[in-house]
Amino acid sequence: MSIDTPPTDPGVSRRARDQRSQRAVAGWLATRMRADARARRRGARDDPAPDPPTPRTHDSLGAFVAEDPRRELRNERELGDFWLADGFPPAAWRAAWLPRTGELYMQRIGGVAPAGRVTVVARFADEAALTARLAGWEDVAGTDGSVHWLLERLGLDDSHLPATAAAGDA
Repeated sequence: MSIDTPPTDPGVSRRARDQRSQRAVAGWLATRMRADARARRRGARDDPAPDPPTPRTHDSLGAFVAEDPRRELRNERELGDFWLADGFPPAAWRAAWLPRTGELYMQRIGGVAPAGRVTVVARFADEAALTARLAGWEDVAGTDGSVHWLLERLGLDDSHLPATAAAGDA
């Protein structure tokens, strides 16, 4: 077969089509990520921060779930397991959103009993509002001081957490 001869294998055209689709998706994703990074650098926000709820802290995840039957953990959307404070070792939290209640909660993790305190830090009517408010969280979670970024995006300060590294264990 010469270089100028078109391939006779029908799988080649499908493979080429799949590769074009993958390149198109990768291009779109790269463009979107660049736009998100520019917006983060500018500190742009399309919508104002939601009104923070009155912080309500529960002694454990079990107590939090038991208080409201709509809090189904199997439907929660994870937003990072390590939101870190400053210091060494840093205090750490995990964050998740519950679609049925709209609650964004943070749970203190690592070296605290019993099973970490839980604090509702925000409420979002839908996932689109949550996604818009916390765009880029995947790049920030797990970095030093990342909990401050999260709270700032929610229009809160450290007083809305059960405890900070400076305040001791929750």
